[in-house]
Amino acid sequence: WHARLETAIAALRALRDEVCTSTAAAAAAEVRTELGRRLSQAGDHAAAVTELDWVLEHAADAPAAPRALLEKGNVRFREADYAAAKACFERLLERYPASPEAERAPEGIRNCDSRLGL
Repeated sequence: WHARLETAIAALRALRDEVCTSTAAAAAAEVRTELGRRLSQAGDHAAAVTELDWVLEHAADAPAAPRALLEKGNVRFREADYAAAKACFERLLERYPASPEAERAPEGIRNCDSRLGL
């Protein structure tokens, strides 16, 4: 399983490098969001956040942006940075309220509040 994950990460990095040199910001956002998700699965949270932040900074209007923000919240939660995770989930509700990902944000906020003792 780990070898397949590493292969997927390598392929996504190559695709990211190819796509991100073009003007296709939406495609780059899709690739970087998926790469961030896979890096997080592999336990490389810092690299995952780097990819997800790129999407949020350079392609905030792309269809992948709500997924990137949800995934960033999930990464922060896995790192036990509950305040940062909660901020991501709240931002998701504010910025992308009609997205399918926003439907999951309240649960994330409740989980963060619970861990924060609120």
